[in-house]
Amino acid sequence: AVMGQEQILHDAEELFSKLIAYDHNGGSMELMKTLATYFTSVGNTAQTARELVIHRQSLLARLQKIEDLTGMSLKNPDDRFVMEIYSRLFLNY
Repeated sequence: AVMGQEQILHDAEELFSKLIAYDHNGGSMELMKTLATYFTSVGNTAQTARELVIHRQSLLARLQKIEDLTGMSLKNPDDRFVMEIYSRLFLNY
């Protein structure tokens, strides 16, 4: 078991709360699915867009929305690492 697992899950929930709220309140961007697919595609935007069946520009708009709502940057390696780990933990529990 991961040390402090409850705390990590709490932090992940807090980080993604605005994304989840956006998705649940009729946002058409499917931000959590977009983020998970982006990480599964190892950050390859062309592949992510293909898998989501959306235009690459639409994907870039979604990624910008994710950054805006989380206050984190997918271009920053530390932010990206935290977001990837938290999204994996959050979506698997």
